[in-house]
Formats: sequence, structure tokens, C-alpha cells
Amino acid sequence: LEVAKKATSLDDKDAVGYFALGRVLMMLGQHDASIAQLEHSIRLNPSFSQAHHGLGFSLALAGRLEEAVEALEMAIRLSPRDPLGWATTVVHSITSTLMHEHEEALVWAERTMRLPRINSYYPHAVLAAALANLGRADEARTAIEKAIEEKPDLTLSFVEKNMPTKQPGGLAPYLDGLRKAGLPE
Repeated sequence: LEVAKKATSLDDKDAVGYFALGRVLMMLGQHDASIAQLEHSIRLNPSFSQAHHGLGFSLALAGRLEEAVEALEMAIRLSPRDPLGWATTVVHSITSTLMHEHEEALVWAERTMRLPRINSYYPHAVLAAALANLGRADEARTAIEKAIEEKPDLTLSFVEKNMPTKQPGGLAPYLDGLRKAGLPE
């Protein structure tokens, strides 16, 4: 947090500094401040796809789901071949889950699985949640097992801690899907 604040104080025209500050604030659960910093980053550089991704994620965790979808889709339009594009499609799947649009969540999860990506539990976890929420228990268990292979200490409490929401219970549809898939508490 201090480094991001220092970056913005040293160069108030650098979109990356405001992006970093917004992401840190999101992880600290300071959603309104996060959104403001990410929006400022985008004003400085409207083509900065990662800032749109960060804004989408922060908006989703703040419960502003329709706005989150707009920001995430902008990130994809701006950088359709982004090597980190899997992260945006993961957040899109989570956002669809939070909107109780489980078929749409599955579409985004499957799209994520087709993208080149680093080894991460996220793609498997969103796939597991989407499948479980659609009643496809066996496929969901297979997906959550793959997520746990990528991150052996993955638990529901880890997910909840690392995705702080503005409203209590804001992750409930996603956590419920992970729980149904077999992710331990």
C-alpha cells in the first residue's frame, strides 16, 4: 500500500501506479477507494486493459455486478490476446455466478479453460462452481480436484479471505458452488 501511494505521489500521471493502488485497496476490502483509483487509472490511460480488469473485479466484489461485466468485457475487447486474459474470464465467470447466471458462468469458465494460462487453481475452481451450481456434481468434483492439485491448501475460507466483498455474504453463490463441488471449509 505504501509503495503504491508513493508511486502515485511521485508521478500523478502514471496509470500503473493508480492501478496498483486500486488493486491493493481491493484486497484490503476498501472497495469504494479501490474503484476510485482504478477509474482514475482508466482516465489516465483508457486503453489500459488490466485497469479495466481490476475495475471489473473490484466492482464485482462491491456488488455492482452489471458494471463489473461492462468493465471486464472492455478489458477483453482492449486486449483479446492478453497472456493474462484468463484472469479476466475467471472474474467474468465469478461475476456471472454472483448474478445467479450459472449457464453464463459455465460459458466463461469453459472459455477460460481453452485459453493459454499459467498453472493456477482459479480456472478449475470457477469451472467447479459453475458445474456444481448447475447440478453437474461429478464434473464439478473432478474440476475441484484439479484446483486442489494446483493449490493443495485451497479451502473455502482461503477463497473468502482473498476475495473480500463489500456486503457480508457477497460471495455466497460462488462459495456455495465450491462447497457443492467438494471444496473443504
